[in-house]
Amino acid sequence: MNVKFVDPNLITLRPEIYQFAFEMEKEMQKKDKEGYTHKDKSIEFLIDKLFEEREEVDECLTVENEGKWKIDEHINEELLHEGIMLALIRYKLKEENLKDVNEQELISQSHD
Repeated sequence: MNVKFVDPNLITLRPEIYQFAFEMEKEMQKKDKEGYTHKDKSIEFLIDKLFEEREEVDECLTVENEGKWKIDEHINEELLHEGIMLALIRYKLKEENLKDVNEQELISQSHD
């Protein structure tokens, strides 16, 4: 696994952000052990998965009497999965954008 660690002295994370990121990483490591990787998935695949996760989050939320929300006990797990998909899509978009920029640089250099 190719993981880069950030020196904790260089950045201060809010406790809720740290905890969410930690839980996301634990979940991703489970997927790694199962042989699942997002790296070979298309952006379209990841977006489809995001919509699936969003549906699962929505299923955990219902409105009861007087407009009060009933929140299913599985909401935290589903929000974690949705958060992972959002992060992967963001990463993939940045990765593809960087790839496009590098390809454009190569094309412009070949014309020089």
